[in-house]
Order: sequence, then structure tokens, then C-alpha cells
Amino acid sequence: MAMNHPADDWLPSGTAIDTLREATAALTAEPVERPPGFVACVMARIRQEPRRFRKLPLPAEPPHRLSITEHAAATLLSAATSSVPGATGRSCRFPTPGDPTHVAVSISLRYGQHASTTAHRIRAALHTAAATQLGLRLLHIDITIDDVHPRL
Repeated sequence: MAMNHPADDWLPSGTAIDTLREATAALTAEPVERPPGFVACVMARIRQEPRRFRKLPLPAEPPHRLSITEHAAATLLSAATSSVPGATGRSCRFPTPGDPTHVAVSISLRYGQHASTTAHRIRAALHTAAATQLGLRLLHIDITIDDVHPRL
């Protein structure tokens, strides 16, 4: 049972891709049953992730308090990291629990990008996002390049 795809005009008929398509179609047609306790196991692991529950204080007028979870703040700052051309945010965390002034990010750097220039742009993007969206002033930004990806 061959399926029509836009790429069919450049793939010869009867190739391994046809076998792969047939196997994929057969697998996707089969109903999937979750193993017993699957959802409970996944939720237990999510609850074990401390960043989901640790809070960072945000500026607020007394007597009010405002806070954000580390996970939410890290997600926001990771998006700012990925907005820099040539960088893709891989992770973002707050190394010191409860300290919203120190952030550590890891990135994938596009091949051919100058590391120092990209890091400078990432720091600027993080400072801007932290100030405009969270009202925070970052004092320490640690950047680790843990991968290099090709130009597309």
C-alpha cells in the first residue's frame, strides 16, 4: 500500500522507503494501550522536578508579594536565548535556589557564528527579557555552548 507523497517523483518505486511507509502506516493504525501505571509514573517524575515548584521573588509593591516558578522564568528566558540569530537555547536554570539574579543557559551555536559575539547578544537578550517581562535585573549570566549545529 504505497502512499503518495510530494517526494515520490524523485524516489524510485519499490525502494526501502516504500517498505518504511507501509510499516509506518501499519503501526499508526494499531491502537496503543498505555502500560499500567504509566500516567502515575510520568506525573511522579514531573513532581520530582524541583524547578516546577521552586519560586523566584519578583518585584512588587509592599505589602503585596509576587513570585514566579523557576520553570516558568527559565522557559521565558530560554525563548529570549533562542531569539538570538545563530543560537538555540538548550537549557536555562537558576543555579542558586531563590536567586533570580543569576541564570545559567546552555546553547547550540550555529556553525560559523562567532562565539563571543553571539554570547554578547544572548546576554543582551536575557537582560532585556528579564527586565521587561519579569522586572528583574540579572547580575550573573553563565553561558555554555554544548553543541554546534549546521547552517541551514
